[in-house]
Amino acid sequence: MLDLIVWFVEKGFLMWSTLLVLFNIFMEKANKTSVIHRYASEAAYPVYIQHQTWLFVPAYFVVIWDLPLGWKYVLIMVGGLGLSLIGFEIIKRVNILRIGFGMQWKKRLGSKKKINKNLNN
Repeated sequence: MLDLIVWFVEKGFLMWSTLLVLFNIFMEKANKTSVIHRYASEAAYPVYIQHQTWLFVPAYFVVIWDLPLGWKYVLIMVGGLGLSLIGFEIIKRVNILRIGFGMQWKKRLGSKKKINKNLNN
């Protein structure tokens, strides 16, 4: 009985220490900011809000098709994700929609800095 208790304590300690090491490694890698990370951070909440609605659009058509269940699932998920990302791209470019989906108001949407032509005069 004592051997069993020691075995469980050792196993628990090993699993806990392994998790802490993996979390440490992940946090070192995850703290770096990239273009994909910035895009995904901005898109997370708007896509979350609208994804359920967009899942119904491909599902309405795919369910009646004569396909195996796995293929129907994949088509619905890929279609829903695609429509959600398209919806996010639209939301990202319209300030009123940005506010409605919990994003910050942008002063200049999609505008590039204008070059002053009179700079050399």
